[in-house]
Amino acid sequence: TALVVGALTMAFKRMRLKKMDGELINDLAEEILDSCDDDNLSMEDLVLFLGNMIRGKYGNIEEVSVSRFMNLFDKYREERTAAIQAIRLNEHLQYDSRFKRLPEGN
Repeated sequence: TALVVGALTMAFKRMRLKKMDGELINDLAEEILDSCDDDNLSMEDLVLFLGNMIRGKYGNIEEVSVSRFMNLFDKYREERTAAIQAIRLNEHLQYDSRFKRLPEGN
């Protein structure tokens, strides 16, 4: 929990969010940790998401609530899932094309 709280705190300070307090950050950390097992999210995923948030990928954010943050985090998760599926499909297609090139009788 301490790592998640630290990552959230640093990101929110960089974003200069209004009305951030320790209770909200702790609530967010608990919600994130509770939901991470659903799709095997790691600390690196959280850091990538927060980096995207800092850079404005999810719009200009001045205030955060647990529900708003989790909605944005769900968007990241959907993008992550789509990227993983695209990689797997590409790997499958590459494997398939290599297999089809083998001469008959092998």
